[in-house]
Amino acid sequence: MSEHARLSASGSKKWLNCPLSITLEGYFEDEESSYAKEGTIAHALGELKLKVDLGKMTRSDFVFKRDALLKDLTKEEEKELENYTEDYVEFVTETYNKALANCEEAEILIEERLDYSKYAKEGFGTGDVVICDYDSIEIIDLKYGKGVKVDAFENSQLMLYGLGALEIYGDLFDIKTVKMTVFQPRLDNISTYEIATQDLLKWGKEVVFDKAEQAFEGIGECNYGSHCDDGFCKAKHLCKTYTEHHTQITKYESKHPSLMTDDELVNAYEIALSYDKWVKSLKSYILQELLKGKKLPGLKLVEGRSNRTFTDENKVIKCLEERNFDRNIYITEKLASVAELEKILGKDNFNELLGEFIMKPPGAPTVAKIEDKRPEYNSAELDFQDVEV
Repeated sequence: MSEHARLSASGSKKWLNCPLSITLEGYFEDEESSYAKEGTIAHALGELKLKVDLGKMTRSDFVFKRDALLKDLTKEEEKELENYTEDYVEFVTETYNKALANCEEAEILIEERLDYSKYAKEGFGTGDVVICDYDSIEIIDLKYGKGVKVDAFENSQLMLYGLGALEIYGDLFDIKTVKMTVFQPRLDNISTYEIATQDLLKWGKEVVFDKAEQAFEGIGECNYGSHCDDGFCKAKHLCKTYTEHHTQITKYESKHPSLMTDDELVNAYEIALSYDKWVKSLKSYILQELLKGKKLPGLKLVEGRSNRTFTDENKVIKCLEERNFDRNIYITEKLASVAELEKILGKDNFNELLGEFIMKPPGAPTVAKIEDKRPEYNSAELDFQDVEV
């Protein structure tokens, strides 16, 4: 089991902008998403490949650990993972070889613990790759996600890793610059940011230290910003500040847009852009809470809408062929849907010919008001993979 710092580098965008987020998130359980698991496997495979290429692991040990790591993946997932991690290893190896050409004593650290607790109490993180030569350090961070492009510019996670790397090498070499690179192969994104060592240290002392102290002690401000969504804040669904931001637009509801000031119009527009995301996130959270058996006043789980489907399309086609229906009527690229065929054949004829091949699966659970006439689901008996939000 891997360790996680309270003031983690990966969560630093949140606690630097919203110190109270650490305390608020403490009320919620950690739940690893499928995307996080995917990223964990990618990092582990990248680490294995780098270590065997650099002679830090035997080939037989590599094969054993790689096969164990990939055993639950589909062939398609495995192929994609192999290809993208090869790109990552090639990039790291090329960068390291350039450092060696400049400095024979250049060092490389792979998945190393980086301690920045001098600036953030008990703070540490794991650097994917750290390369050090005579006067510079480069941090390379693998981002396997393909949802959001990650920028290295003033990236607090990488800057904290930089502070941690300086704790290792700062007294051994005269480090003048720290370079930070995001390698995000699935988005073809390589982003780099370089900062003078003295400026990075100044940031650690003047920016990180006070915010980290507030976050660790559970004090300070609760602020809305991109860190709420980009940082996947666990508390945002119940956070009053987050909700207040998204409901500001309601104060303009009674006004005609032309009566707003320009500033009000722009503000309403910016809020509206994130409004749909907030609504979807809120509905998803409430649904998950009800699925866990929690009772929320005025709400309940009911069966959502579902569509009729054929139990056996081949039997439907055979039935229609035997009755000499023109094939072009019910098949184009694929068999027409239940609703389309009912319209083509007429309801009575449809039921007589194809009624035995029709099924209507139960709808996925969805949230409804307590006065909804549909019966309530027993959440203790639910075991659905797909739910309606």
